[in-house]
Amino acid sequence: MAEHVPYADRLKAETDAIIRLWKERRWLAIAALGILVLYSAYSTCGWIWGAAKIQGLQSENRELQRDKQQLQSQLNGVNIAVAPLIERAGKEFPGEEINKSLKKIVDRLEKQNPLMQPIASASATVDLRIKSSDGVNAHFMDQGGYAVFGNGNTALLETASHESWGRQTGKGEVQYHGTFAMPANCPAVGKPIQFLKQAGYIQTEFFAMPTNSVVLGGEVALVINGNVRLNFTIPEQQSNERRVFNRNLGIGLKALSSE
Repeated sequence: MAEHVPYADRLKAETDAIIRLWKERRWLAIAALGILVLYSAYSTCGWIWGAAKIQGLQSENRELQRDKQQLQSQLNGVNIAVAPLIERAGKEFPGEEINKSLKKIVDRLEKQNPLMQPIASASATVDLRIKSSDGVNAHFMDQGGYAVFGNGNTALLETASHESWGRQTGKGEVQYHGTFAMPANCPAVGKPIQFLKQAGYIQTEFFAMPTNSVVLGGEVALVINGNVRLNFTIPEQQSNERRVFNRNLGIGLKALSSE
């Protein structure tokens, strides 16, 4: 059996060999050291790359697990929603293919959804407050106004009236009020209520209001078909002539997002 040489002695022998090689064949010693340095650098880079690769795989695995949980949750939700429909379709349309019976059920539910009903009537109640000390308190029988829901240069739904009201509140502001109705030839007639989600702004105007007024705020309440109500807030602004805008309809249109 070979005699075990202590590591300290082996290290001393290797060091002596390198010193001897350096003295006798310096170029060979330099080449050996260069190879050793390159090998060490290569090994270190490989270790670093491997560690980074493992870390990246671990991160990808966590993301996959998270996506899997989300998909499973969504699938569970779909199963919960679809199961009653399948059961109902089987009871109401026995003997029919499940796809056809499900389509009949879905079509019926869509027709029952008030947001899918075609627009037949609409009215907008508008209250607008401006900064003014005028002591006005009047019913303007021939000076009404309008409220229009638009997208770009397109009017989606229009309401208007030939009359309006104005009064001093006693707080240094005048409030204008009007109830505007949708005309029978409005482009919104016959379209599903949900199509109003396309609206990007509301433009309102009271013809009795002074031009370039300081608007302190206001509200627009739109009632469609008598049972769907949408509420919007008019922010503070300087009127453009008499035109006033609300360009942030997100909260008001949120009611149209429910299916």
